[in-house]
Amino acid sequence: MSSKTLLRIAFLSLIGVGVLTMPLTAEPGDGSVCVGRTVTPPVVDGSLADACWTRTLAITPFVLQRQSAFAREQTTVRMTYDDTNLYVAFRCEQRCLNPVNNQLGAYKAEAREHDSDRIFKDDCVLVLLDTNSDGDSFYDLCVNGLGTVCDSACAGENPWGSRDKGWEFGGKATLTTGDGFWTVELAVPFANLGGVPTPGTRWRICLGRIQQQDKETSAWGPMSTGFHNAAEFSDVVFGTRVPGTGDLSLGAFSAGENRLSVTVQPFEKPTPVRLEAITMRADAGKTVSFTDDALSAAETLGHDYTFDQEGRLRFQWSLLDPGSLAVYYRSPAYDIEVTVSRLSAELTGDGVFTAFLNGKPILAGRDGNALGGGALVAGENVIAIEADGGVEGRFSVGDFVVETDHTWTCSEKPEAGWQEREFSDSGWRKAKAKTGRMGADGRKRCYRKTLLLEASHFWPNWSAESLSIAQNSVQQLLWVPQGLPGRKLTDFTLYLETPAEFRVVGASGFYGQNHQRGGFVCGNRGEVQRDGRTYRRTMIRALDPVAVQKSIPHWRMCSIAIAAPASGAALGMGQADFYHYLEAEGGAICEVPQRLRVTVLPPLNGKQPKTYSWQTTGGSTSVMDDVACGEALMASLIRAGFNGLWHGRRLPRFDAANLAMFGFNSWQIDCRPYLEKHPDHAMIGSDGTPHYNPADGRRNQIAPSLLLRDSEAWAFVKDALLTWVRENEIDHVDWDFEYSVWADKGGKHVNPIGDFGPLALADFRAFCDIEAGVELTPETIRKDYTDQWIRFMNQRMAQLSGRFRAALKEANPALVFSAYSGYQCEETHSFYGVDWAMLAGQIDMAICGYGRRLGEIRATLNALGNTPLVLGDLVVPYRAEERAYPTYTSKATFLRRALDGTGGVLIWTFNGLDGRTFYASAEVSRLVAEHEDMFLARRPDPDFVTAKGISPGDITVLGDDTRRLILLINETDKIKDVELAVTGHLPGMVVHNYYEGKTLSKAAEFTAQVPPGDIKAFVVSLPPGK
Repeated sequence: MSSKTLLRIAFLSLIGVGVLTMPLTAEPGDGSVCVGRTVTPPVVDGSLADACWTRTLAITPFVLQRQSAFAREQTTVRMTYDDTNLYVAFRCEQRCLNPVNNQLGAYKAEAREHDSDRIFKDDCVLVLLDTNSDGDSFYDLCVNGLGTVCDSACAGENPWGSRDKGWEFGGKATLTTGDGFWTVELAVPFANLGGVPTPGTRWRICLGRIQQQDKETSAWGPMSTGFHNAAEFSDVVFGTRVPGTGDLSLGAFSAGENRLSVTVQPFEKPTPVRLEAITMRADAGKTVSFTDDALSAAETLGHDYTFDQEGRLRFQWSLLDPGSLAVYYRSPAYDIEVTVSRLSAELTGDGVFTAFLNGKPILAGRDGNALGGGALVAGENVIAIEADGGVEGRFSVGDFVVETDHTWTCSEKPEAGWQEREFSDSGWRKAKAKTGRMGADGRKRCYRKTLLLEASHFWPNWSAESLSIAQNSVQQLLWVPQGLPGRKLTDFTLYLETPAEFRVVGASGFYGQNHQRGGFVCGNRGEVQRDGRTYRRTMIRALDPVAVQKSIPHWRMCSIAIAAPASGAALGMGQADFYHYLEAEGGAICEVPQRLRVTVLPPLNGKQPKTYSWQTTGGSTSVMDDVACGEALMASLIRAGFNGLWHGRRLPRFDAANLAMFGFNSWQIDCRPYLEKHPDHAMIGSDGTPHYNPADGRRNQIAPSLLLRDSEAWAFVKDALLTWVRENEIDHVDWDFEYSVWADKGGKHVNPIGDFGPLALADFRAFCDIEAGVELTPETIRKDYTDQWIRFMNQRMAQLSGRFRAALKEANPALVFSAYSGYQCEETHSFYGVDWAMLAGQIDMAICGYGRRLGEIRATLNALGNTPLVLGDLVVPYRAEERAYPTYTSKATFLRRALDGTGGVLIWTFNGLDGRTFYASAEVSRLVAEHEDMFLARRPDPDFVTAKGISPGDITVLGDDTRRLILLINETDKIKDVELAVTGHLPGMVVHNYYEGKTLSKAAEFTAQVPPGDIKAFVVSLPPGK
């Protein structure tokens, strides 16, 4: 069938599929979007809630500038227009705006001056419009996270440098921030763009974003230099009606079959649409495949496309009208690298035999030998054989070989579709095989084997780069046991091969007894040879059948504890490789081995400070089914210098404080027994609902007014608190308080003191001296008494903290009570419900912050007075549903947090940590422990040295009567060469390089090279009496 005929069939059918190959020059790589006209314009308020936005095309994803990778924090833009304005809406995903992350300060919004270039140091979005489509001139409009605008007209060979800031866009720009995102809504008058476009008018456009938290600069279309290269702009075409789109998925961009899908909202009934995938190769031209449909209601339209060759290619997708081929949306061309794993097949048989791969024949033969092969797809692949007689052979992927044997499944009467992946062979028996030959009796049979590719994986995504393991440490590797669609798999097993110098200590599930799950068993399966080295082979098997799970939280994963050798010399290298693969159903399912890169770091030589708090979480090690496995991981944390572990249950072998979060949940302070007797004492939410639900362990709170009085309710809570602490042997209780005073976060984020019941309202009336006749409701309070309610709620939190602390001290005077929240600022007062000034004296320790907001850190310290402040660093991802390669806490960050605060550091959270963080912790904890008196006394001596090559904020000098400690911090990505000179050098003064362990020959002047993310420390011993 010719390409022309194939297209003709697609045009005539309302639902059709087609494939077309043509020369590469037939289509440009630029993006194009058609802008539909709106009858009712949006209210430009930043909410993006207007109906007109649902009838626009979603312009997404954004690509990193000068790269081919998609931005981590994605952006979606929508556009529409009327006779007066072009309307543009941005939705910018921004994880630091999710209150749970406590990183609101990472959202940069500071520039307030119109046309100031400081706007580009903020989080901001850009719209560049070439209304003549000639590349000679264009308009530049930028809006930051405060709504500040920088607008200009650009032209000439240097459009950025010669910007005319006299041009004003003259429209309206508004924005909102939400939980994990921010939006910008623009109305740009056509009068200031040269006139109103008519349908069919084509402009050129660049849609961009600068995201400060990750230093990402991204745009809809790939940009090789900067935003102001008009040659790399995309097309915008003004039309009349367009379908609305959303929920785009481009597919995995993996070898084999991929699925493109997008939700489409038709503009009439029916609306014919074509979803098109375009693959472009320099050596093979362009392949276009498509699916046509006619939509009468919003529907997710999908199309399967295939990458059957490896190498670099360009990919585009389009949504268009199949009749006129008018383009509604064409994405920019994305540069992709595809790696194809090929299966090679060799069979020998009696009679007629055929082999299939995922339902497609790959070889056929008769009475002899046959060769064939095909491309594997990521995930599940099925090798199937149909043979009239005996058959034997091998299927190989590189050096991995699957032979015909007794692990294959077999049927003499297969059902239709038995060669396909979707078919379930769970009712088939195992093949009878003798020395590799199946079906030797000459009868006709069918055989199946499932071969997995890139199926087994760990959390987080260590495979993206490498897993770092410090020598003499035990590293956790979280295996995610994920089954296959349509079946439960028995004897589901992960095989992990490690160089012989490494040892798998154990593998464990979590809460096995609580949830009546079998968990996992771990065992040694001998040694194998790989890459000329000896590897240990360890089996980790699930004791329960494994099915497909939509989401797998950390506590449903399997923790594998891996011990590294005490010396890296045993490996002979700084790099190593692990290999892992799955097997199930008696070998009927197996996986091509995957390699996991491992970076071997120096050994842990940490030291626990005596007073300075050095905290991290213990994951769920205290609830592991295998106690020895959890203890091995905890012992490694002690070697990294941690002296406080958030796990909620004591592991008595270790000298570390047992930290636990306090809250009104069933596993902490369970209020249900009290509320069962006194349901009218339940807290009343802002929606008027009592917070008493026996079926929900998170939603049972007693009215806080009762807890602030010497009431029966307070006696109950006090007793429950002390019982919980005693039973769990807790040394340090923390109240993690990140709740809006308006109790409006919803979901699991129920403010435990967000009461709008009669007692609370009476207390508030007295607090503000409000007359009895004034109605108080959540609505009237928010409208008329905003500031008073914030102060009232902050005070309640502080008063309750003082009561909890006093109760705990009665039972154990040495117990520490702390609170965790955001830094001291108005936002924290309202959004997180905490005023640290009110908490001073009510708590033993404050813990707050992720990120470094210096002004707010200083404000927090001032508010707290003598109360120690512990500062934290958040390692991401920490949610199980996110699978990015994790960040880590560098030595520079550890020391920075230790110096910015006055009480220590907190690293959150254990499950995402590897040797990079553990080694950094060990090195800095030892420095702090051995000079703890200076860190606690905090006597700075900034005039002791002068420095070149480093900013004043990156050098700290601490002192006492006999020593000075010079600390250099490099949080940049570049090496810093520093020259230091001691002012007023004294004879007999000695300078010791702490980490290199040597005394410098010159004490008056010396140099230091500080690598990125690293620190340097020099201990200066002063002459006696000086």
